Amino acid sequence: MPGIERVRVRGPGVFRRRITVRAATHYRNPANLEELVERAVDDRLDRVEPMYRPLVAVRLSWRKD
Repeated sequence: MPGIERVRVRGPGVFRRRITVRAATHYRNPANLEELVERAVDDRLDRVEPMYRPLVAVRLSWRKD
């Protein structure tokens, strides 16, 4: 996805019931980038069609390199 430099995904487990997506961008003001990442994960889950649909949490951070 344009604007995303690094992504880390943690799936649901024994104690976690949600998918946590941590994304980093070089934009200081990413506007709706967090919403776009969440929508992309939701679209991917629609294609996979899991038996149990986990919640999606997106954490967006700004990286200075």
